[in-house]
Amino acid sequence: MYILLEVCQNPTVLRVIYFISLLLDVVFVLLPIGLVIYLMIDFTKAVVADSEDKQLKSTKLVGKRILYAVIVFAVPWIVSALMSILSSQSIKSEYLTCLTNAKSGKFAYYDELLEKEEALEESTIKEEMERISNSSSNSSSSNNSSSGNTAGTDEYHTAANNLVNLIKGEVGKTDRTKYGSPSGSPWCAYFTSWALKNTKVGSKNLFYNVIEAEYKVSNPAAAACSLYNFYASSNLEFHYSSYYSKRLGKNDNYTPKGGDVIYFRYANRSGYWSGSIYQPCSGPGTFFSEIDHVGLVASSDQNNVYTVEGNCNNKVCSGSYALSSSSIVGYGSWYK
Repeated sequence: MYILLEVCQNPTVLRVIYFISLLLDVVFVLLPIGLVIYLMIDFTKAVVADSEDKQLKSTKLVGKRILYAVIVFAVPWIVSALMSILSSQSIKSEYLTCLTNAKSGKFAYYDELLEKEEALEESTIKEEMERISNSSSNSSSSNNSSSGNTAGTDEYHTAANNLVNLIKGEVGKTDRTKYGSPSGSPWCAYFTSWALKNTKVGSKNLFYNVIEAEYKVSNPAAAACSLYNFYASSNLEFHYSSYYSKRLGKNDNYTPKGGDVIYFRYANRSGYWSGSIYQPCSGPGTFFSEIDHVGLVASSDQNNVYTVEGNCNNKVCSGSYALSSSSIVGYGSWYK
């Protein structure tokens, strides 16, 4: 349940945030009332006090109460300022997403999403255990199944065709919640992860058992985070686009195929990709911010690559790009 391990979609965490938010709302309502009452009492004591020391003491107490109230009211501003300082690491965005999801009160939706994800993972684990059990009785079958690169087999090609048919059937749809995305969040990666998770390679789940065979995708909701898996895993391949192959001197003459994951960076808006690849969305925030968008390849020809992408004008859309486009960073390939 890797999508739902994200804090901002975990129903238990969201309930805690919701409770804290309600508690703060109550405090911010009662605090001014209490402050006014105590100030009236303190001022009354100062007026009726029979000595200058008592008057001075009551006056100081008034100042302290006002100071404490200001500090309490400043807490949200302090948190907001801290998030702004950390915004380059995308923490501000996560904070705001958590707050928005919690205040929406849609806990039943996140409970249902969690149940579906747990059921999918349980089914995947069960199928994988059955596969291992069956393959252990046949050594040749075992060698073929456990090999990291059985990516040229018919079941992989069948899976690629099924994936392409799946995403083509989603073109034009606008219900982001189907793909696990909360309201207000970019959802291109949610769509991509959803499609991969709903594709089988034989008895294996494409996302859990192939893409994550060696490395977990730390944040499937972020466009950049799966790129490292293709770059570093022995059963996967990352290929530079035609443009960045030349720009970075990689000599990678790869032609994308249906089912590949395609990564984008819009140079006219964000500048050119540096070519840096880090451990999954960790370390400096550079890699996280260098990928602007992600989608899936439907097909390609000699000149163009054809895609299906989520969060394209707030819907699932089909796209067409020149293979030489500077907007394409590269491709994640999981079969030959």
